[in-house]
Amino acid sequence: MTFTPPAAEPPANACAALLRRRWPTVLALVLLGTGVAGAGLLALPPAYTAAAQVLVLSTGVQENNNLVTARQREPLNLDTEAQVAGSAVVASRAAELLRARRHEVSPTDLRESLAVSVPPNSAILLIEHTARRPGLAAAGAQAVAEAYLANRAHIARASVDAQIRALRQSIAEAGARLGRVTVALPRAKRGTARHVRLAQQRRLLTRQADALGAKLDGLTAVSITPGHVISPARPPVRPSFPNPPLFIGSGLILGLLAGLGLAALRDRGDTRVRSARDVERLLGVPVLLAIERGRPLSAAPFQELARALTDRMDPGDQVVLVTTAAPGHGGGVVAASLAAALGEAHDTVLICADPAAPTGVNLLRVPEGPGLAEILTRHSPAAETERRPPTPSTRLRVITAGLRTGELPAAIGTPEFPGLLERLRETARYVVVQAPALSHSVQTLARHADGALIVVEAGACDRAEAPRALPHLTRSGVRVHGAAVLPVQAAVAADPSVRLRPDSPPAAEPASPGPESRPAAEPASSGAWEPQPANARPDPS
Repeated sequence: MTFTPPAAEPPANACAALLRRRWPTVLALVLLGTGVAGAGLLALPPAYTAAAQVLVLSTGVQENNNLVTARQREPLNLDTEAQVAGSAVVASRAAELLRARRHEVSPTDLRESLAVSVPPNSAILLIEHTARRPGLAAAGAQAVAEAYLANRAHIARASVDAQIRALRQSIAEAGARLGRVTVALPRAKRGTARHVRLAQQRRLLTRQADALGAKLDGLTAVSITPGHVISPARPPVRPSFPNPPLFIGSGLILGLLAGLGLAALRDRGDTRVRSARDVERLLGVPVLLAIERGRPLSAAPFQELARALTDRMDPGDQVVLVTTAAPGHGGGVVAASLAAALGEAHDTVLICADPAAPTGVNLLRVPEGPGLAEILTRHSPAAETERRPPTPSTRLRVITAGLRTGELPAAIGTPEFPGLLERLRETARYVVVQAPALSHSVQTLARHADGALIVVEAGACDRAEAPRALPHLTRSGVRVHGAAVLPVQAAVAADPSVRLRPDSPPAAEPASPGPESRPAAEPASSGAWEPQPANARPDPS
């Protein structure tokens, strides 16, 4: 069955994975942003805003009115009136009113702290004034409202007075002309053209004088109604600035955005393998075991690994090579746990061919002594080097790297190693070989294996380094069944209480040490070996 590497990770999943990996960075900047916002709340002086509402009415004098439509409900142009309310003339009047009320504010400062707006579909001006004291804020808004109305009334009254003066002058001129026509009319002979023309002029001038007089009477009786304050300004109870929810929310959001940005930059510069998806994409093989960071090790995942691996193996396959993509202790943990899982139901042999990483052997609590190096150099027979872990009901035998580890790399290339494997194939169903990472020994060991499993420690293996294990295996013709991904594993020292006794056979079970000195976890009640749950190193990031 052909394995298809996974597609690119969805953005939501990628963001969630980024948060899981870089949450300390994001959290630190979120707290920093919130702290800066809180400091700003304490450092910035408060400001208070008071508002007054003015209902603008027609003054009764001809004005520049709007055409009333479905959108423009009021005949007055309220946008123009809002600009007038915020003008320098109104600000000067308001400053005089404030000065009379014992508030010293210059017109310029008053205009800078003033905001005039028009609620939609209304004839109301909303005048807001901001000051350092609640009383001054209310006094400023009220003074501007009163100054605006006074200015509006003054302009209307001046317009009326100008019209009255013009009408009176027109009436005087019309009266003078009417007087001249009235004097000249009796002197003209009746029936003549001049008499008729003068009579018509008298009638026209009389009607004109009457019309001008009526208009003058109307202007004299005009009542100026600029509007009135419908909602006086009141001193505010709480400051309008700074706004705690706005400041804290903005600081939190800015801190979150900065944290995500910095986390993304750090993650972009981090070339380490982080997840099983990365391994599948880089190696092109399925991940048969994936243990997330922070998850304790247990026997269940490795039992699933053993089932998945045996399902992918051919019926006659027996030897499984476990190697790592980069130097580390994860290969020993996986090899020992896989062998222990296979040993629950089958005769299984674990061979440690990596003397630099004896973590797996130490987890099984197998005593030190002669091992693979002594077998291959003919210093000890294989039967005397095989040992069983102290776990009850196990069918696992272990061959350690031995004591002559310096001679082991050269000894693996001798004919003794394939001969050893042939003998073990006759006595065991499965043989698990723990191989070192990226070495010539891997190719030699792979030539005699039926399948291989690549172990990747997430957070310790570089993305450029991970695929290098494949050529060592493919050149040897071994089939790579898959990969195992787990967090960075720490070294586990040998249990000092476990010793190989000279007067007992090598396969004898050592005495069980006390719980304080035991480096591995207690066996499960079913007799299955449980990996040590607390042997993951902190992620270097």
